[in-house]
Formats: sequence, structure tokens, C-alpha cells
Amino acid sequence: MLSTIPLTHLTETSQSLIDIFMVTNPDDVVDCGVGEPFLDQLVRYHCPIYYIPVATTFKRKVWRFSNGDYPKLRGINSAFDWNFCFHIDIDIYAANFTKTLMSFCDTCIPSKVVTIRKQDPPWFHNEIRSKTASIQLSKTFQLYLSQD
Repeated sequence: MLSTIPLTHLTETSQSLIDIFMVTNPDDVVDCGVGEPFLDQLVRYHCPIYYIPVATTFKRKVWRFSNGDYPKLRGINSAFDWNFCFHIDIDIYAANFTKTLMSFCDTCIPSKVVTIRKQDPPWFHNEIRSKTASIQLSKTFQLYLSQD
């Protein structure tokens, strides 16, 4: 059984697995394994472990609440017969209510779909990303001009 497990610590008298890589969701890992030893020691050495995470992005709807038409939303909510959502099964009742309210919000509150990158901090939104890119472009251009 030990022969199929990659070993990370090898000495003159023993071989063992002392580095373990654990994740809660194996689908978040593209590849992992044991690398070659990087120190020039032929008798006693330690092999590094590595992993390559999945670079995931996902889309999410972001509401622009500051631009919402709330008088219109109040009017739609007031005029709607909420008994239409009723169902004896509370789960269906909640789903009906949520679907109806969300459709009203879609009508009255602008929104957009954004791409969320797992590696970005939560506060790093598109406005900051575009300003960062603009600053970097400006620095690159200034560097180019200074080389003349």
C-alpha cells in the first residue's frame, strides 16, 4: 500500500509521507502532487508538495439601489393581490412570494450582472480595477516617453 503513496521525506533508513494536502472540496483542485527535491542532497531529502487551484469565476446580479424607482415599486406592491401567491404548502407559498417580489424589483430597481473572481478581494470592484489599469497604463506610457 505504501508504494502507491508518494513519499515526501526520504532518509538513509526510512521513507515517509510527512506532508499532507487537504481540501474540503476536491473539485477546487486542478492538480496536486509531490515535486522533485530541489536541494542537492542525495542521501537525505525532503520533496515539496504542490497544488494548482481551480481559477473560478462566477456571475452575480448586483442591484443599483440608489437608482431605484421606489414610488413605482410601492404602487406595484399596493396594487397586487398578494393572495395570488398563497399555497397550502409553505415552501411553495414562499417561492411564489419571492418570485413575485423579485419580478417587481426587476421592474423598478436597475441591476447588472458582474463577474466575481475568487482571487480578488471582495472590495476590488470594476471601478477600482479600471482605475488601477488606467494608472498602470499611464505609468507604462510615462516610462516609454522617458526612454526617448
